[in-house]
Amino acid sequence: MGEYDKVLIECRKAIEALSSIVKNKGFEREIDEDGKKKVVPDWRKVLGHKDTGSIIEAFVQKLYGFLSPGSHYGKSINKEDAELAIMTTHALVNYVTKKL
Repeated sequence: MGEYDKVLIECRKAIEALSSIVKNKGFEREIDEDGKKKVVPDWRKVLGHKDTGSIIEAFVQKLYGFLSPGSHYGKSINKEDAELAIMTTHALVNYVTKKL
């Protein structure tokens, strides 16, 4: 409907929800980030493969970074940005939920 910035925001919410679901299913690990303990999804465990898990972890981080500008003032979001966001988010959510 031409509200491309809202697509990025909703996709970011979907990634956040997916991460929460993965952690709630017990696939989590603790990391030390700037001297603080933080619980994050353990993509290696949920996917059952070290290398694939590492790739998905990096993919999630990069996708989240791509989706974040949608919530900031001044970033112009166009149709191509929205299409990339929705297709990659759908693919990731579909893949991980099928592995759960």
